[in-house]
Amino acid sequence: MDSNVKTISRKVVNIMGDLTKNLSRKECACQCGCGLDTADFELVKVIQETCDHFAELLKIDKVFLQINSWSRCAKHNKSVGGVPMSLHTLGKAADIRIKDVPDKVLYDYLVTKYSNKYEIGLYIGRVHVGVTPRYHHYYVNK
Repeated sequence: MDSNVKTISRKVVNIMGDLTKNLSRKECACQCGCGLDTADFELVKVIQETCDHFAELLKIDKVFLQINSWSRCAKHNKSVGGVPMSLHTLGKAADIRIKDVPDKVLYDYLVTKYSNKYEIGLYIGRVHVGVTPRYHHYYVNK
């Protein structure tokens, strides 16, 4: 396998980002395969800044970012139990993890840095980031 390719959650993505150092458009795509790959610029910027912050803390060039979910078409959003009018359907939300960074640490960083600005949620196994003026922070035990 090419050294620039990693397998993440049974899907192969190029780790050389085409949007930013850590992000590629393929990673933003709806997981149902419909082709929707909307990636809101502001969200891309927030996630890349977050990756850069933790890379600096970990003293590494680049963190390993795992995107659980980004863009979702309405049909896929419904099938995964997403709320109607989810920011995921607009490409304005992503559920992420960063290797070697506990989810609670990632969540706390985002809440501190973007307090009163974005929607930040802590789930088991992922952190939700949504760029919206209707900011709130929450923890969901599922």
